[in-house]
This record gives sequence, structure tokens and C-alpha cells, in this order.
Amino acid sequence: MNAAGMPHPGYVRQEENGPEDSEQCKAGATLERRKEPPLPEAAGDAFDRQRLICGFDHGLVARQTVLVLGLGGVGQGAALALARLGVGAIILVDAGVYEASDLNRQCLGSPSQVGRAKVEVALETLRAHHLVGAPAPALEGFRMDALAEWAQVVRLARRSDAVFNAMGAGPLWDHAVNGLCLELGLPLVRGESEEWSARVDLASGREGTRCQACAAPPADALFCLSPRRTRGSSSRPPSPELEADRPEVEGEVEGEVEGEVE
Repeated sequence: MNAAGMPHPGYVRQEENGPEDSEQCKAGATLERRKEPPLPEAAGDAFDRQRLICGFDHGLVARQTVLVLGLGGVGQGAALALARLGVGAIILVDAGVYEASDLNRQCLGSPSQVGRAKVEVALETLRAHHLVGAPAPALEGFRMDALAEWAQVVRLARRSDAVFNAMGAGPLWDHAVNGLCLELGLPLVRGESEEWSARVDLASGREGTRCQACAAPPADALFCLSPRRTRGSSSRPPSPELEADRPEVEGEVEGEVEGEVE
């Protein structure tokens, strides 16, 4: 017996040692259940283990469509994780070409694919190496300039249940995507990395909750116009040389993003 009076050694979570009529115990989150050996794997089902997680609805995951904007290191990692999780449909958007310098951080390409469109490379790799025996997700790719073809981005977002914004197109782009997701009520994940730092933000898209513009720290404001300061960068004060090179901005900044959202 351990200190909690249970016939098993090890740490006991509060919900595992709760009253038998608690919601957690009714759902199967008891210590005895957790100490039981796992059931035999269902042959050929790559998602068998997560189907057994108490409270995990794999069917809900499989019904989702996710839009991934940008296929850099963050975007490709997100696309791979979504496919491995079992998301039913993934839409990829990027205008770039896979380069040799991308190989050290962009996980969906190989040396033999250098020089090809990132969207094409990502689709090919995901289709070839997705989980064996699992129903492959529906994959779509659009090689396009998302800023110039904003109306198409709006159309793709309307088809989606969530959006991953991994495009390093600047704060006004982030603000536009944030506003689009607010209008459509979509969860939004924004990720970026630079030098020694990385940052991921999540907004649920639910009415009455904070959006990504609200959650942005003052020092990393979405409307910062300096190309020398980016969100997620070091909080260390910039050098005098960088400050001297910083452009002067006067007056109000007005911007309009085309692509009607009803």
C-alpha cells in the first residue's frame, strides 16, 4: 500500500484518487486503470494509442480542416505534426522555393528536392511518409503570394476549422490574419523563430476571449514599424548603430487588406 492507501506504488494524481462518483473516475481516470497493461494494438491503426486516451476524441480530430500559412521551419513542422496527429484535411500555402540553406531546419525536404516549390515538396513528403496503415489526410497545396492573393486566403480560411500562421510577412500581415480569424470565429496559432528565440501564440477565436493583438506584449506590438525589431526577438536594448539606422515614421499609418469577409 502507498500513502494514499492504493495497492500500487508511485505517484497518485488527485483525479486518480478522487471519489468514485467524480467525473474523472466515471471517465476511467483511476489509478488501477492507469496501471493496467495497455490493450493489444489494433493491427494497422497508427492512431490506436491516442484512441485509448481517456477523453480524447480522435474522430473530432479526423474531421478537422486546418490551413497552414507559410512553409518555413515552423510551418513545415506544424504540417508534419498535424498529419501525424490524424487531422483530416490540411491546406498548405507558400510561394517559396526549397533552397539548400533550408535543409537544416525545414523537415519536409531533402537534398534531392532543392530548387522545387516548397508546397510541392511538402505535399510529396507528407504523402510518401505519412503514418503507415493510417488513413492519409486530404492534402492541398497552393503556391501563391498570400499577400497579393488575400481574397484566396479568405476563401481557404472559410473552408477551415483552424489556422496556423507561420508566415514571416510582418506585423500588418499578422494583424490581417488575426482579424480574419476573429471574423470567422476560428482558432489561430501563430509561430515564428528568429536567431536564438522562438514564439508561439494561440487565440481560441471564441467571442469574448483575447485575440492575438490583445495578447501581444507592449514591446512586441503588432503595429511596430521598425524592421529592426521583430516579435519574439531579444528584449536587450538595440545598439546605437541600429537605432541610428532606424527609419523615421511620422503620422498615422493606414492600411487596407483586400478580400471581403462577410
